[in-house]
Amino acid sequence: MADFLRQLLAPGTKAPRWFTAVVVACLAVAAWWYVARAIQHGTEVSSTIDKQLAYERQHIYGGSFEAQEKAGRPLRSFDMNDQRVYMNYAQNLREHGISQFTTRMRMPMYMWLLAFAAPEVKMEPTIEAQRQYVSDFFPTARAFNIYLSLACLVLMFFVFRGWLGNWLAVAFILVAAFQLYMLKSPYVQPEILLTTLITVGTFMVVKTLHEPTWKNALVCGLVLCAWHLTKANALVALGLMGLIQGLQLLCARDWPRRRAIVIAGLVTLGAYILPMSQYLYTSWKLFGDPFHNVQSKYYMWAEDTQQKHELQKMGLDRDLSLVDKDGDGKIDHPEALPTAKNYWNQHTWPQIKKRFVKGVSMMFTNNYDEYTAIHWLQIMWAGIVVWAASRRWNEAVFGTWSWSGGILFLAAFLTVLVYLFGWFTPLKVGPRLLNSISLVPLLFCMTAVAAMLRRDSFKLGSWTISTTKALTLVFLAFWLVLTLLQLPYDLQNGYFAG
Repeated sequence: MADFLRQLLAPGTKAPRWFTAVVVACLAVAAWWYVARAIQHGTEVSSTIDKQLAYERQHIYGGSFEAQEKAGRPLRSFDMNDQRVYMNYAQNLREHGISQFTTRMRMPMYMWLLAFAAPEVKMEPTIEAQRQYVSDFFPTARAFNIYLSLACLVLMFFVFRGWLGNWLAVAFILVAAFQLYMLKSPYVQPEILLTTLITVGTFMVVKTLHEPTWKNALVCGLVLCAWHLTKANALVALGLMGLIQGLQLLCARDWPRRRAIVIAGLVTLGAYILPMSQYLYTSWKLFGDPFHNVQSKYYMWAEDTQQKHELQKMGLDRDLSLVDKDGDGKIDHPEALPTAKNYWNQHTWPQIKKRFVKGVSMMFTNNYDEYTAIHWLQIMWAGIVVWAASRRWNEAVFGTWSWSGGILFLAAFLTVLVYLFGWFTPLKVGPRLLNSISLVPLLFCMTAVAAMLRRDSFKLGSWTISTTKALTLVFLAFWLVLTLLQLPYDLQNGYFAG
C-alpha cells in the first residue's frame, strides 16, 4: 500500500487501471445518487408549493382558480419562474416538427431540446386541457433536465481535463454537480444548459485567443452560437472577443500571427452566424433587426417590475403590430417605449449609478444567501492562486504575459456581465443570472493553479509528492466536509428556481 501511494502521488505518474476503475465506479455511484436525490428534491419542493397554493386558493380565493389567477398568483408550482411556459413551447414545437415560430423573449435552444421529451399527443386548445397536459408532462420534463445536467457535467469533464488534468477536473465537476447543478436541475429552466455553454464558451474563447487556429475558432463559434440560442448575452462574449483580437492584431510582431488572428476571427464569426441564419433572417423580417430581443431592447430599461409586466402584455416579442400602426416596419412613437436612449436622456448619471449599485448589491446578497458553499469554494481557489503564484513566481509572470489576451477577456467579460445582471436585478430577476457565470472564475482559478504547479513537488520523508495532487486531495477532503454539512440543508430548505 505504501509503495502504491508513493507512486500514485509522485509527480508525472499515472494511476494504475484498477484504481481508475475504482474511481469511475465511485463517480457512477455518486451520479446515481445525484439523479435520485435531485428527483426527490424536485418532487418534494413541488409538492410543498402545490399544497401552499391550494391552501391559499381555498382560504383566500374561495376555491376559485380564476380568482387566484386574476390576482397574479400561480396555480401550481410549475407556474412559477416560467416552467410552464417552457413546457408549452416544447409541446408546440414537438407538435409542429420543431418548426414553429418562437418569440424573441425566450431563446429557443432549451425549448428545442425539451421538445424531444414532450409526449406525442395533441393538446386541445382549452385552458383545462393545457393545465392537465402540463401537469402530466412536468415530472418527465423535470427528469429530462436532471439527466441533461448529468450529460453537461460529463461533457465539461472531457472538455476541461486537458487543461486541468484528471485530478482537478474531477474536483471541478464535483463542485459544479453538488454546489450548483443538483440544486438547479429539478426545475424546468434553461439555466443548467446556459451555465454549461457559458463555461465552455469562455474556455473556447480564451483558447482561441491564445491559439488562433481555424479548428479552435470553428468550435468556439459553434459553442457561441448554441449559447446565443440559449441566451442572447453571447453577443457580449463575441463583441469582447473581437475587441481583444483587434488589440492582438495591433500588437502582433509578424505577419503569420496577424493572418492567423484574422482567419480565426472570420471563422468564429461564420460559425456563430451561419447555423442560426434562418432564425436571424426571421427576426430581421419581422422586427427589422436580426438580433431583436425584447429583454435587452425594452424590458431591461423599465423603471420597475410593474412597467416590465405592462411591456410584456404588448407582444413586442411576437411582432410590432401594436406599436407600428402604419405598417412601415418602424415603431410609430419610439419615445413612448423604454429604450437605452430614452433611459439615458431621462435619467441623470447619479440615478443610473444608484441603480447599478443597488442591483449588484442585491444580486450578490441574494446569491450568497442561497448558494453559500460555491462562494466559499470560489474564494478558496482565489486564495490558492495567490499562494501558487508566490511559490512559482516566474511561471506566474510568464503565464500572465503569454495569456494576456485571455486574461483581459475574462476580466472584461465578468465585469460587464456582473453589471449587466445587476442592472436587471431590481426588476426582480433572481440569482440565476449570477449562477450562469459562477463556474467561470472557479474554472480559470483551477486552471491557473494547474499550470503554475504542474512541475512543482515537495519532499515528505523519502517521498516526492506532486503539489497538485496533494492540493487536490486536501481540497476534496474540505469539499466533502462542506458538502455533507451544507447540501442536506439546501435540499431541505431551498427553492432555487429563481
